[in-house]
Amino acid sequence: MAFDKIMVDFPYNVCYNDKKRRDIIVKFRLLSSIVALSVALCLVSCSGSKKKSGSVSSSDSSVPTQSVSETVSSKEPPTGQGGDKSADDDWNPFVMQRQVLLDENCMCGVVYLGYVEAVAKDLGVDREYYHNLFKASGYANNFDFLLSMPDDHLVSTPIGQELYLIIPYDENAHVAVNYLSFDEENDFTLKVEDILYTRDNGAPFLVKCNYSDIFPDSQVVIVDSKGETLTFSPMLSLKDGRVNTSAENGKTIYDFTVYSNLADYENDEED
Repeated sequence: MAFDKIMVDFPYNVCYNDKKRRDIIVKFRLLSSIVALSVALCLVSCSGSKKKSGSVSSSDSSVPTQSVSETVSSKEPPTGQGGDKSADDDWNPFVMQRQVLLDENCMCGVVYLGYVEAVAKDLGVDREYYHNLFKASGYANNFDFLLSMPDDHLVSTPIGQELYLIIPYDENAHVAVNYLSFDEENDFTLKVEDILYTRDNGAPFLVKCNYSDIFPDSQVVIVDSKGETLTFSPMLSLKDGRVNTSAENGKTIYDFTVYSNLADYENDEED
């Protein structure tokens, strides 16, 4: 609520030597004081209600942060304009690989599924393309839930072409995927541009991301039932071409990728 500045003009042009007009001045001063007091009380009351209704608490997760390393500061992952939540939140299949994650004390498992053509974007529209990819790589057998995955469990950055399967170890985890871009005003560091995906459970999902081998364009945030947070960007290491399993907060990621199944992967040991 905005308030206009209120001016109260006193009749200083009245002659103070005139007794009758002096009485008028007294009455005006009294009336002005009452008006000023009323205005002050109104301003105090309205500003108090404005602060109460317009304030954002530290636990409000509807405002995405701009820091890549501090995307989630509470148990709830951020939700935003780009967030996508639907009735398919109930889809949370049995994933036997979660036992491996528990045994290895890993918060998340990752599978690099390979390079995806730029024309293939939506899992629903291009379902045959993706299913053929899953079958050709053998992952349709090892991760049979891939063939029943709902359409909106594929997250795509604008021009990403690397496809990753993400499996949180906790089936009750909260998940978010953020789109990263360059901050030109801050030495071209990465920043959270938009929120592409949020879920209130730890169901597996796909991320199609990365237009550069050097800079990632997505960020996955997983918060488990205990409040532990894992933040990482799915990408391949420039050192050996394998999934980068490092995370910002020191958590552990398990790599389920079978690299011999990848047509574009070259094993250095064979050279």
